[in-house]
Amino acid sequence: MSSKNKYLISLAVSAVIFCILLIQVWKAEKGAELQEISRAGEQLLKQADSLIQVELSPESRFKWDIMRRGVKLHVDREYTFDVIPEELLGGLLFQGIHRMAKGTAIQITLTVPADIYFFFHADKDGGYAEIFKNLAGWKRVEEAPQYDIHRGSHGLDMIMYHLKSDTGEVTIPASTIDRACFSMVFQPA
Repeated sequence: MSSKNKYLISLAVSAVIFCILLIQVWKAEKGAELQEISRAGEQLLKQADSLIQVELSPESRFKWDIMRRGVKLHVDREYTFDVIPEELLGGLLFQGIHRMAKGTAIQITLTVPADIYFFFHADKDGGYAEIFKNLAGWKRVEEAPQYDIHRGSHGLDMIMYHLKSDTGEVTIPASTIDRACFSMVFQPA
């Protein structure tokens, strides 16, 4: 083997080792970041009811969790979020039932300013696709969360809107189509 080939092999091995080290450093940093999100999320979850009140009409059950990979989308299904935009990580996740009834109105009361993200399934949208086009202050976000990505494509087609809100009340008008599939994330300022 020529000295040139030995040099090239040595260079290639060094490059592979360098890449492995970079990946390990990245994983360590991501792990620390996820632990920080988890700690902050636990604290946020304890304060949820004092920061944000959500009233559904007609009434329906829901609970709070922290938005992270693997968290359940709804209280009555096993679907989990697999792809989450960065701005949602660590926020308060509203987990309602899988398919809300037609005519479900949402009243949100914030005791602190917050970013509100409302996202819904494109096929089972409850009419929110049209409703949100006309809501003042809400902006469509390009990237939305995705769920249940390993069992087909039904959780890939989500639509998300964002509102930067002060304290006070935010109203989302009643759904116009039965079986709305939606969730919300709140990121207190």
